Amino acid sequence: MKRGLALVYTVVTVVFFIAVATVLLVRLGSVREANLTEAQERFRFVQTEIRDLAAETDIPVSRVVQRAFRSTSPPADRVVAFAAYGLQENVEYLWARDRRILDETGRQVPRFTYDRVTQARLSGSVRLPDGSSLILEGVYTVLDRRDIFTLLRDALIAVLAFALLAVIVAVITLLRPAPRGTERPAAAASSDPAAPEGAAARRPAAESRRAPTGPAPGPASEPPPAAEAGADDIDSGLFSPQSGLSPEAHLEKRLSLELERAAANDQDLSICFIEYPKLARGSDTYRDVASALLGFFGFEDLIFEYGRRSFCILFPNVNLHEAIRLVEDFQRRSAGPAGENSDARVPRSAGRPAFGLSSRNGRLVEGGRLMREARQALVKAREIPGRVMGFSPDPQRYRQYLSETEA
Repeated sequence: MKRGLALVYTVVTVVFFIAVATVLLVRLGSVREANLTEAQERFRFVQTEIRDLAAETDIPVSRVVQRAFRSTSPPADRVVAFAAYGLQENVEYLWARDRRILDETGRQVPRFTYDRVTQARLSGSVRLPDGSSLILEGVYTVLDRRDIFTLLRDALIAVLAFALLAVIVAVITLLRPAPRGTERPAAAASSDPAAPEGAAARRPAAESRRAPTGPAPGPASEPPPAAEAGADDIDSGLFSPQSGLSPEAHLEKRLSLELERAAANDQDLSICFIEYPKLARGSDTYRDVASALLGFFGFEDLIFEYGRRSFCILFPNVNLHEAIRLVEDFQRRSAGPAGENSDARVPRSAGRPAFGLSSRNGRLVEGGRLMREARQALVKAREIPGRVMGFSPDPQRYRQYLSETEA
């Protein structure tokens, strides 16, 4: 009996601690995700405050960033470090709660060293009224001692409750009186020829009734959810080493943020996919094309790599017709003779490009749908090399489509 009791308790204890560990990991992941979301909201709020303050005042950019950051980040906030610098790597503002987080390796642009489990690095850009871009980076704490202490306290309470319940069940089981007729050893009962035939059968039944029934383990918890591609996107580098442009992983998230900003300010936004049929990522021609795009359009945080031979450009506050004119102008200059517009010239070995565009056009549209529309226009443009094709949405029909979908 004691051997069976020990086995049951061992199994129940192992299952219990596995369940506690799983729940602890799930809650730890949930707390980190909630803190990361809050940090992203706080970072976007700082971006908006810098943009609004720069538009309202004529003070230097460094003072604008300093005032916006201090007004939106209280002393008890989770921000650990914050930096703002221009595209020419001129640092406008730098703040760190602890100097050890700065990687002082002689780089002109600040670089942060941080714990990727308990902290997260967020990055973004702000377009100033003079047309220049300001790069923003911040490090936020997403898992601190308070969060871990709360989870460990709850886990300790669960362990103590389990231990108390196990002691109570063990005491009750051991103090329960043995049923009549079970005091004789099993060997004596089996050697006694006068023993009734059903005694041996009744003995196991009696022992099974006295077997302890420890606390049943709770249902298995789900494993902690994996991190989103928006975080990795936030933690990854600002620009791709292959082209100097923004990586493809940042595209959809950045497009969604720009659409939210455009909807809030009642502005338009256009998107363009450019595909060169003979291009291959990583080649010298690929870098030349990327350099031409950057030389003409000028904002690497709005130009993205896409696939092996394509690029994507975002045009904030630009309607479809204006975006088409810009793209056609780039097409003419990039195909010009050598020596003219050398900053925008594309090698002929890349092939004749195809252009596919779409725009918000007053709609509350998701980034994924806008990308699909532009890619559909790109498919049509492939039929004639060098063609520029725009997807012209009808806002009224789109609202009708949304109402029919909701119904």
